Amino acid sequence: MSAEADEGPVTKLVYAILLSALRKCATDLAVRRVDGRPRVDFVIGGAEIEEMRPPLLLHQPLVRKLAVMASLPTYAKGECAEGTITLRLADDREASFAIRVEGHGDTLAAYLHVLSGSARPGGAA
Repeated sequence: MSAEADEGPVTKLVYAILLSALRKCATDLAVRRVDGRPRVDFVIGGAEIEEMRPPLLLHQPLVRKLAVMASLPTYAKGECAEGTITLRLADDREASFAIRVEGHGDTLAAYLHVLSGSARPGGAA
C-alpha cells in the first residue's frame, strides 16, 4: 500500500473503503446503486449498514478500480467476473477479499467478501 500516496482520488477512496471494512469487522461489502444513487454498504454482525454515498461520477470508476485490483478480465456487458484482491497492510500483514463484479451502466456493481485480515494490529492475517 505504499504506492497509495502516488495514486489518484479513486484509488485512495477504494483503499479507504477496504480499510474501513476491515477496521469495522465487516464480513461483506457492496458498491452498487440503490434507488439510482451510488452506495457503499457493509455487513457487520449480520446487519447491512450504509457506509457512504459516493458521488455519482465516482460509481463506475470505483467498481472498475476494484476489478483492476483483482485482475479481472473485461467481459461483455452484463457478464459476471470473480476474483480476489489482496492488500498488504503494515507489519507484513495481508487482507484478502473475494470479489464479484456484475452488470453494466446503472446496474454495475461490486460485491466483496472479507476472506482474511484485520486493519488492527494483532488481527488475523
